[in-house]
Amino acid sequence: LAIGGIVLSILWIVGGVGLFAGGYGIYLFAEKKVTEVAKQPTLNFVNHLVDGDLAAASAMTDIKTEDLKPVADYLKPLGKCKDITIGNPNFRVANGVTTASFNGSAEFENGTKTISATVVVDGGGIKVNQIELK
Repeated sequence: LAIGGIVLSILWIVGGVGLFAGGYGIYLFAEKKVTEVAKQPTLNFVNHLVDGDLAAASAMTDIKTEDLKPVADYLKPLGKCKDITIGNPNFRVANGVTTASFNGSAEFENGTKTISATVVVDGGGIKVNQIELK
C-alpha cells in the first residue's frame, strides 16, 4: 500500500505539472495570436491619429471621424507611438470573425500610456473596434 501511495502521489504531481504547463502553453498561444492580430494594426491606427490623418484612421475603424478628433488632439503632443506591449490577451474566433482584445502599455516618443484595445478581423479586413488610452 505504501508503494501504491508513493506511485499515485508521483502521478498526481506529474499530472498537476502537466496541466499547469498546458495552461501556460495556451496562455502563450493566446498572447502570440493577439500580438499577431492586434499589435501592428493598433500601432498604425494610433500613429495615424498622432499624425492627424483622420481619413486613414477612419478607414481602420467603425468609430465616427468626429469622435476620433479629440483622441488625435490628445495623442499629438505624445509624438509617434514606438511600441505597444500587450498584457492580458484575449483571443476569440466565432462565425469566421476573430476578435483580439488586450490591455497593455503604449510607448510614445514623449511618454508612456496604458492602452486597452479590441481589434476585429473578418472578411472585410482588420478594424480597431475599441481603443482607450490613459
